[in-house]
Amino acid sequence: MTQSVRCPAEGCRRTITVSESLPGGYIAYCPCQAVRLRLGWSTTADYNRVPYLVVVPEEPKRRRRG
Repeated sequence: MTQSVRCPAEGCRRTITVSESLPGGYIAYCPCQAVRLRLGWSTTADYNRVPYLVVVPEEPKRRRRG
């Protein structure tokens, strides 16, 4: 089964189809390729799984010592 979730990035109006077989913590790019998103799951009172997306901040560039 799949569910649609709106991208939480500011200004993005895209929806993302999420399969219930994906694990929580899965990271992917938004279809607009502007942001990385982390998938999470919450549970309703009747034990249905509801997906939500969180924007993952960009990692700082690492400097090489040398």
